[in-house]
Amino acid sequence: MQKNRNLQQGRSQFLGRFTESLLLATAALVSMLPTATAQPNCASQPSGLVSWWRGEVDATDSKGVNNGTLQNGATFAPGKVGTAFNFDGVDDYVSLHNDAFNPFPASGFTYSFWANVSPAAASVYDAVISNRIRSGNRMNAVRLLNLPAGSLRVQLLTDGVSPDSEYAWYTTNTFATGEWHHVAVTYRNQGDQTNDAAIYVDGVKQPIQIYTADGSPAYGP
Repeated sequence: MQKNRNLQQGRSQFLGRFTESLLLATAALVSMLPTATAQPNCASQPSGLVSWWRGEVDATDSKGVNNGTLQNGATFAPGKVGTAFNFDGVDDYVSLHNDAFNPFPASGFTYSFWANVSPAAASVYDAVISNRIRSGNRMNAVRLLNLPAGSLRVQLLTDGVSPDSEYAWYTTNTFATGEWHHVAVTYRNQGDQTNDAAIYVDGVKQPIQIYTADGSPAYGP
């Protein structure tokens, strides 16, 4: 498997291989789900869907108007069902348009996707979808922490209105690289950081650790 890079709203990295679809729905629900016509057992589209990037040999938004553009040689490979976005781990990505939708609305959002991530020689953050909202490395993002032991953690990163208002939610469990995993990340901006975010991997809600802008733990799982 080749090392791959990201589908993004910005310039974050992704190593791995996306499946055949990425969806965006109200209050921003995003999913990478099997295409509806690929197999009779495929999942149906969720209600309130805004955008759906199927990755079937193009980056067209099958539901909305936010068509993506492959950058720097990003291509496709066999996915969980059909084809998947395939990135080389150097500079490949798919660019989207912030003016078409807000990828991280304050009202809340959900992203879900299938991913198969190549092992990393050293720890690296692999962004699934992100947007940089200020200079430097500050961003909103759903990321995978690719560990050198061949395992992954899932992270949600939100950047607030000031440099000190950033939060990150990590799964405390790890998951194997080189395998397909279904990930769903949801966020509700209710002012309760212990309960505002939830992360599911392969259909199971995961215990999470929350970190503040200075890198210190904020709350327990």
